[in-house]
Amino acid sequence: MLNEDSETIGVIAAQTLTRIIDDQIKAELRGDPPTPAYRPEDRRELSSDLIIRRSCGC
Repeated sequence: MLNEDSETIGVIAAQTLTRIIDDQIKAELRGDPPTPAYRPEDRRELSSDLIIRRSCGC
């Protein structure tokens, strides 16, 4: 079984997307083009853990 910690990945993705959208709205209100501005910290690599379980015999 692979434990990729999908809950954490989803939370980080939602926070990043919210920040990008908020920045676009602010740019548009200033009269600038609402182009997404990606930051270096937006690019992340998360590890996963391999969990080996014994069969219960079901």
